[in-house]
Amino acid sequence: MLKNPITIVFAFLVFNCTYGQLLTNGDNSSTYSQLGKEGIFIHYNASLLFVGEYFYYSVYCLNESTGRSSDISKIAYVEMVGENGSVIFKHKLRLEDGYGHGDFFIPVSVPSGNYKLIGYTQWMLNWGEEVFFQEDISILNPYTNVQRPFLGDQEAAAIPNNTPSKSSGDAQINTAIINQEDEGIAVSLLKDTLSRREKATIVLQSTQGESSFGRYSISVRRYDSLHHPKKLSSKVFEEKLNETSEGLAFTKGFLPEMRGDLLSGTISTDKPSLPLENQKVLFSMPGEDHRPLVLTTNKKGDFSFPYDFPYTTDTAVFQLLGLERNNYTIVLKRKASPDYGSFSFKKFRLNPKMEEAILERSIHNQIENAYFSVKPDTIGTTKKNVPFYGKDATVYHLDDYTRFSTLKETFVEIINNASVTQDNSGKPGIAIRLKNSALSNVGYQPLVIVDDNILQDFEKLIQYDARKIETIRIKRDLYILGGHIFQGILDVETFDNDFNTFLAPYMKEVKMLRPMADKKYFKQVYTPENELSLKNIPDYRYQLLWLPKIDLETSRKAVELFTSDVPGNYEVSLEGFTFSGKPISIKKSFTVK
Repeated sequence: MLKNPITIVFAFLVFNCTYGQLLTNGDNSSTYSQLGKEGIFIHYNASLLFVGEYFYYSVYCLNESTGRSSDISKIAYVEMVGENGSVIFKHKLRLEDGYGHGDFFIPVSVPSGNYKLIGYTQWMLNWGEEVFFQEDISILNPYTNVQRPFLGDQEAAAIPNNTPSKSSGDAQINTAIINQEDEGIAVSLLKDTLSRREKATIVLQSTQGESSFGRYSISVRRYDSLHHPKKLSSKVFEEKLNETSEGLAFTKGFLPEMRGDLLSGTISTDKPSLPLENQKVLFSMPGEDHRPLVLTTNKKGDFSFPYDFPYTTDTAVFQLLGLERNNYTIVLKRKASPDYGSFSFKKFRLNPKMEEAILERSIHNQIENAYFSVKPDTIGTTKKNVPFYGKDATVYHLDDYTRFSTLKETFVEIINNASVTQDNSGKPGIAIRLKNSALSNVGYQPLVIVDDNILQDFEKLIQYDARKIETIRIKRDLYILGGHIFQGILDVETFDNDFNTFLAPYMKEVKMLRPMADKKYFKQVYTPENELSLKNIPDYRYQLLWLPKIDLETSRKAVELFTSDVPGNYEVSLEGFTFSGKPISIKKSFTVK
């Protein structure tokens, strides 16, 4: 049994006491401060939500100096927090050209309350929470009697008139009477009154040529009589962008995540004779096709690295390379959590006059969720890539051969140029015969991968039931990874992908915050062909359309949607920025009867 097993310990860190989040040795904070400041704007679909509904949002990360999309950060964070400090969700988004989007289904476990929507980058931590995007969100859980956060002064609960005024001009009802231009962008609909399940077309028109081209998001949602916090527009955001961080000094020293997730940690040992410097730490993500990273520690045993590959798993593995790996401890430093203790929350108040609207919306939500299976969103799948070591390996699908119970027998009878060995102490090993016979006895261990985990001790694999192995790949070339030379590669894939239950003690899995997956949102379509099949399926959508990203790169673009079975007044909300950084904020209204 291995002694002194390596361990990975998460350090829960505060803002200003973590090496992993501070500038690395030799870095000058003033150099990074010259990058400029960032601001986050979030366009979201609703500020009053019921449990059982989706919260949709788009994130725009801007450079304060230029007003354009920021190229500083590649990662943004979006959180929703409660008055008591509870975190409803925390999302990590990969930014492309300063943009990202996500969503969150609000489960019935979320209590009624006043919440705050927060958006920031790690780079923004240097100026404190004051520069974060902050907007008030109210969540109502009508399926519980616990409504204490919404009980209070009834006068404050008076129902305001949230119904937008409709455009005048009945004589032009069949023309673009709902038409608002916002300094170069015009949004129009052909009708201001539509029937249920009728097609509507929203037209975006650039009235100033290419100067109005940009990236936008569109929400089409029903109004109701319930009071809700007012949402921040991109135009108001821009006005506040420079004011918010004015006078705030760059003092924290947080590194920008310029190439992806910035991870850091340190190693230690209780043996003074073992050095901390120049030790090799291997980082891998089982289930991904990415090449493992080998990190080199500095004099203090610290390491820091960006991980710029997209990934869909939430599990990573760290291990120290080398014969002394069992005599070191790795501490992975968790990223800091902002302090929201000083935030103030606007209060939503219940009023008896709201009962009918709440009951109606709750019933509609339940019906919609009951029919979710016929209106699903879809998540993009990641295409399986070539293994990081290339595609010229020899592949053995073991079901094509006579099965053997042990790996040793499998090597002898099926796998050419690989064998189970034994050293002078009787410890079992694995050897691969190289293509170049002159190098066949160089004496290095092979790079052994099992279910995407890299092994340095092979005893568990050799003892593993070979009948559970689906595929073995052999690569018979010297392979160099982070300065380490391996005598060939052995890649093993099991049927159930369960070999990680046999991970060596020095290999520790780490849970990471997974970036939001790219999702294609469902769009209801009614055509003569599907009219009969959809006739008996109720449609109680309040959110008729959510387009998280629409690039206007031509003078005109049309967006189609279909109304639902819910009559009332609806709002078209367009937010975003031109490619030159100019904010665009347009709101339209129409009626469904």
